[in-house]
Amino acid sequence: MSSDVPTSTQNLAAYVELYFDQPPEGVDASTAAGAGMLTSGIHDLLRHRDTKGRTVVVEELNARAEKELLVANDDAVYAAIYRYRRAALEGAARVNLRLLARIMIATELSGDTTPDRYLVYADIIAALTPEEVTLIATMLRIDRRMLDTGDSVEEQLASGWRALKQAMVPDPYPSAAALQAACSRATRSGLVLPQTAAGIISYHTSPLMDLLEDLASFAQALQYERDNAEG
Repeated sequence: MSSDVPTSTQNLAAYVELYFDQPPEGVDASTAAGAGMLTSGIHDLLRHRDTKGRTVVVEELNARAEKELLVANDDAVYAAIYRYRRAALEGAARVNLRLLARIMIATELSGDTTPDRYLVYADIIAALTPEEVTLIATMLRIDRRMLDTGDSVEEQLASGWRALKQAMVPDPYPSAAALQAACSRATRSGLVLPQTAAGIISYHTSPLMDLLEDLASFAQALQYERDNAEG
């Protein structure tokens, strides 16, 4: 085996650095110089997105430098880093990339070396818009607050939906109908489920969202991006 290929005794950061040291998929450094304007522009865009992805994951790794992020399964970590980088190249927002990086690190720390598990999580997170991340984070906060009321399940659902409307209408959603449409679109992720309470269809977070939140908090990722926003 070549000496530049990480072994299972190396840290997750070594895998990330090795993988990101290679040109991003779709960018051939040997031909970029002679490419036309359109191709050159695409290469620049991909490099910019790749740099953003690398910056985010390195930030998250540095924040956990004191933890032993030793890789237990080469296949799993290569699959995870490849999927993360693909999301970056496809133009995923910073908050999505931060969630993807945090979930990757959390699954590695937990010893979960099942390649498919991270790929499923990544497909869900990468497909969300930043607005949906905010919506789902707000929904989860309200749903968890309702659990502490001691009310019946039906009362919790109805109260939670009223609270969500108060929190998100008219900003960022101009009407309750617009909020309901956004919630309906978010059900494709499996993180939001429609429920019926008092004859009204409302939307609430799912058990899968609880699982992902335990790996990487949506609210904390959003707050990090707000605190560190450029300009």
